[in-house]
Amino acid sequence: MTKELEGILSEWKFCRNNTIEFIKSFSDAILDMKLPRSGLDTFRKHFVEMANVQEAYIRGIETT
Repeated sequence: MTKELEGILSEWKFCRNNTIEFIKSFSDAILDMKLPRSGLDTFRKHFVEMANVQEAYIRGIETT
């Protein structure tokens, strides 16, 4: 792995860890609080969607 890719991966891991810690700071009540948006109408759904997008990007990177 090149130094540039190592740096990008390191930054991604830092951001992902911060995101996980941020999500852990929410109670279930906050995660499931209804938001004025159809479809992604709770924080929990937003975070699940974010994780699904990351997984799709990982699969795309692995297959190129």
